Amino acid sequence: MGDSAMKNGPRRRYQRRAALTTNEHGAFDMATKPLPPQDLLRNRLSYEADTGALIWRERPASNFPASRYPKDRLAKIWNGKFAGGPALASPMANGYLHGALDSVDYLQHRIIWKLITGVDPEHIDHINGVRDDNRLCNLRSVSVSGNMRNRRISSNNQSGVIGVYLEKKTGLWCASIEVDGVVIYLGRHVHIADAQAARVAAEIEHGFISRY
Repeated sequence: MGDSAMKNGPRRRYQRRAALTTNEHGAFDMATKPLPPQDLLRNRLSYEADTGALIWRERPASNFPASRYPKDRLAKIWNGKFAGGPALASPMANGYLHGALDSVDYLQHRIIWKLITGVDPEHIDHINGVRDDNRLCNLRSVSVSGNMRNRRISSNNQSGVIGVYLEKKTGLWCASIEVDGVVIYLGRHVHIADAQAARVAAEIEHGFISRY
């Protein structure tokens, strides 16, 4: 039902939830972190737009850093294990696919968008709601901030983000989200940015951001 409950509708229930966890911070970071240059992605990855498959390309020895092992040996081992196989395709609990590129974790659909368009998207929407369906026809770039601005925000909201408010008694920033008539409390935070991050992570988890 979302945040905009109708007047005189079903009575709300409340559920307390712990503050943003390390895993949720990680998911939020992956959804917002800068992506590698398009040229690097084209060097490392190939993409099948009709199936959504992201594939590791064979890597030359020059791609590997100097170490106690010869670069050509490292390249042979890596290519034998990964080249031609799925890239960044580990499933997350929330349904998205992710993986590491140069020891940095990224969401697969965001990497695909940058690979094809050269643009760092604010948010990628899976049109059919299936989060591991990364066919190009199922992806579109949308604005998270614009999506939030399009929702009704109370006139006394000081945070500018729905579901985030200042608790006068403690001076802490609180976050919550309503899902199917249940208000889930996302904890108190010293910094407004942490409360906003908790709210955005919950929106991603419950599919709010990927829907209009």
